[in-house]
Amino acid sequence: MTAERLFADGQLGASFYSRDFEDQSNLHFIFPTLAAQLARRSTEFRSIFDPLAQSDPGIAYESLYNRMEQLIVQPLVKSAISTVIFIDSLDKCKDEEPASETLSVLGQFISRIPKMKIFVTGRPELSILEGFRLTLVAQGMDAFVLHEVESSRVSGDMRLFFKHRFAELASQTETGWLADRRTTGSAS
Repeated sequence: MTAERLFADGQLGASFYSRDFEDQSNLHFIFPTLAAQLARRSTEFRSIFDPLAQSDPGIAYESLYNRMEQLIVQPLVKSAISTVIFIDSLDKCKDEEPASETLSVLGQFISRIPKMKIFVTGRPELSILEGFRLTLVAQGMDAFVLHEVESSRVSGDMRLFFKHRFAELASQTETGWLADRRTTGSAS
């Protein structure tokens, strides 16, 4: 399930894409960014997060561990909301701290937040591989290494995806965009 589908279904609590903006490519901002998004999407989370953030405005400059605990773990545990967090392209993040440290911090809190699922994507670079090998991370997370998946399984998944998408398109042919193209005689 992609982040877009999770968002559309109302299940995505927060996401961190290391792409275009400084706060989305610097691991220093990962937990404040995720916490702010969770606060925007959940009034229950926000009611706990806002007083914590206001009581300690310098939290954004503390250790990764403290940022995760105070900005995400405490509000999630107290609010008991169920959510999904998506961290995309961890390998492209910039920071003095390696990606393995971020994974280590996530691993330390996994068991304390049973109603949260975290999806992390990234190329299998050394710091990421080291992070997934850490005991706490390995015990609390399932690593799915794409290049190790059997080609028959990948082919089957692709067939299922295309079958589903083509069925969606077929259902739109009489009422949607394709029907309009048929009546106008357009063939592009």
